[in-house]
Amino acid sequence: MEAGPVPACENCRGAIKPDIVFFGEPVRGFDEAVALVSECDLLLVAGTSLTVQPAASLTGIASGGLIIVNKGGVMIDNKRALVIDADLDVFFKEVSKLTG
Repeated sequence: MEAGPVPACENCRGAIKPDIVFFGEPVRGFDEAVALVSECDLLLVAGTSLTVQPAASLTGIASGGLIIVNKGGVMIDNKRALVIDADLDVFFKEVSKLTG
């Protein structure tokens, strides 16, 4: 976004930005995510080192089992979670072989 002018909506003239959360912005639907995670039997977290809040805090809210798949380290107590150090493409290809 720093490389050029920020595109604007033709109707409201508001800034058009990618559908991502920038640092410091509130996370849309986070309250709903907290409610769902607090009731889940198993939380599968994929592709994150768990270093960015508030999303990283969801692992602490999970009431059930916790599996984290990431290439490289993650910021979590390994006693609380099954942590799998793997490339996501490779991991999910292997999982798909098991599920037929």
